[in-house]
Amino acid sequence: MGNVLAMVLSIRLLGELEAELGLVPKGELLYMFVIEEETGGNGSLSLALDPEVAYDAILVHEVTDFRVHPANRGAVWYKVDMVRSDGEINLVELASHIVLALEEEGRRIRKESDHPLFPSRPVQTCQGILGPFGSHPSAVNDRVVLAFEFPDGRKDALRAALEEGLRKYLEKYGRKVERHYVWEELPGGARITVLGRSGHMGAIEELDDAITKAAYMVVEAMGTGAEVRLDAEGYDVELSLEGGQGFLPTHSLEEVTHRMSSAVLRGAREYLERKGVDAEPGRFVRVSYDKLHNEAYDGDPEGPLVKAGISALKLAGLWKGGPVTGWEASCDARLFAKLRPGHEAVCLGCGDLSRAHSHEEHITAKEVASAAEVIVYTVLGYCGAEEV
Repeated sequence: MGNVLAMVLSIRLLGELEAELGLVPKGELLYMFVIEEETGGNGSLSLALDPEVAYDAILVHEVTDFRVHPANRGAVWYKVDMVRSDGEINLVELASHIVLALEEEGRRIRKESDHPLFPSRPVQTCQGILGPFGSHPSAVNDRVVLAFEFPDGRKDALRAALEEGLRKYLEKYGRKVERHYVWEELPGGARITVLGRSGHMGAIEELDDAITKAAYMVVEAMGTGAEVRLDAEGYDVELSLEGGQGFLPTHSLEEVTHRMSSAVLRGAREYLERKGVDAEPGRFVRVSYDKLHNEAYDGDPEGPLVKAGISALKLAGLWKGGPVTGWEASCDARLFAKLRPGHEAVCLGCGDLSRAHSHEEHITAKEVASAAEVIVYTVLGYCGAEEV
């Protein structure tokens, strides 16, 4: 909403420029406010396909923290539906093996992702929702509550296993929060609240995924004789996992979805083999990609709209320097880039991505005012100005 307000405010500023100085942009401006940006991009898709909507370049106002990006990483949201059709299957253990397989495949994709506009390789794997825990596939999960039942005399073994699982998690992901879980003793068991730090998956390096952390702990605890379930009713027979996978223009959406599906089946197969269950994993899991599925795109870092955006930031005192790079998240810009080749599609706006999809999500009034100023400077820099 902050960048929408900035767009509206820029219209007012351009009107005042005309009224007070008699100056207007040489080119025509078309402001577009679309629906379904977050859930799939149908609003932008309809505009990109409309032959009556003509333009030379498009400026997409995203939360880029006043950086100019002529490229986006891609993203796809996945859903894994799991069902227990066999008494030997524990859905939390099955989900945990699948999470670890998805994370491993994500690391492989990241290792392969060498692109000049994405030097930091922003290829994120995000586990967003497990059963009732979590709010969004691309919002890093910050809380999962597990209930363990264990035989007499096995409490210390379970605690040691959970600590070992946590150690293995921290070895790969680093320490992001002060407290990782809360142990509450119950009759014959314990309630474990696994803690993380939420936010947009594009900022996952600064965040801490409780689902992934819990998966490491659950897999390690399997040898203790403890039985685990989610501390919520109704998830013992059916359970769903939702998350997101980022990727660069080095990989296609089709390849990424194929590899994530293979990873799910691989994780399920490893679990079944460990449990001694002779069955095909497809009997217990189904993967779908019915929500967001965005291709990656790359544009020209030396394009005229990119240069106009940089000049605007300098005039507004907001230029941070450094090379032009791709945006480390995904948005509707890729639709215009793919469906209108030869027309620049550039992302530039206010707001901090690390706050998006989190409890601290906000944009300040000062940021909105500055964004409106940058829009006006960019328009005038790209189109030029003339007297009326």
